[in-house]
Amino acid sequence: MERHRAKHWEAMFQDLKVIETFDQRLSAKRGYVWLAWGLIIAVAIIPRVLDLDVFYARDELAIWPWADEFALAIWNGDPAGTLTTSDYPGIPMYWAQTLFLTFKYTVPSLLQQTMIPVDVLFEDRSLELLAERRLVVGLFVAAQIVASVWLVRHLFGWSVALLSAIFMGLDPFGLTEARVVRLEMISAMFVCLTILSYFLYLRYRRRRWVLASGVMAGLGVSAKTSAGLVVPYIWLLLVLDLFLAGTFSIYRDNDHPWSKRVKDLILNGLLWAGGAIGSFFEFAFCPFYLTHLPAQLTADIQNLLNQIFLRVPAFI
Repeated sequence: MERHRAKHWEAMFQDLKVIETFDQRLSAKRGYVWLAWGLIIAVAIIPRVLDLDVFYARDELAIWPWADEFALAIWNGDPAGTLTTSDYPGIPMYWAQTLFLTFKYTVPSLLQQTMIPVDVLFEDRSLELLAERRLVVGLFVAAQIVASVWLVRHLFGWSVALLSAIFMGLDPFGLTEARVVRLEMISAMFVCLTILSYFLYLRYRRRRWVLASGVMAGLGVSAKTSAGLVVPYIWLLLVLDLFLAGTFSIYRDNDHPWSKRVKDLILNGLLWAGGAIGSFFEFAFCPFYLTHLPAQLTADIQNLLNQIFLRVPAFI
């Protein structure tokens, strides 16, 4: 039995050496690196941008007008109007659609075939125009995939990064959701970036990755509230790190006093929560609350003061 285990571990270490050798050889040749990134970008983009004007998908004709409402509110300088009639999240996609429409109407010569006046933006729901909106979503998800592969590359090396690019780029569910105007894939990729960023912190012990993880989580929740399930997951990892401090880091330190562990837990928790809350409110509620919060606070304070002064005589 012991001999069998020894052979098993020896074989595993040999496989790890092969992977490490592959990473070293690929990283040493700049041409191969550029080729690898070219293939990764191609796998991420090409399947998501071809033949987008074939059919209508479920929910698209509802989400599409909400994105237009958001864009028109931004153009009109009406931050309160960015809170669409649906109260649907989808804020990162709405911002992407707004940037696309801004570019479209700023440089009309590039998209003359599908130009329509702004005042009838809500009326035309043709497949040709829908394909433009789907293109925005496809490129958004493709950028998220490339960013995820970049993080995987720093975590596990080129071999795992290339494999993950194939899996994420050609996943049937991911392809389906990235080719329509919906939020499932955008939200899922933000969750993926949240987890990978925190794993990078565990490996390199640099708090900027904790902040990045929190920011990605906030963006994920602002895209779709179901992404909030990642919050207890990350906090569980933060608590586990209290007991396993340094175990997964390349900067191993055998001396991790409990005072330092607790301090790291508190700092990391505050940093992660700050990044998540900050990015969520910045993207999702900042335009609305810039106009509504002062008035709402004034009204609430006035009501509170009225209640206090109305109750004072009862105690006299």
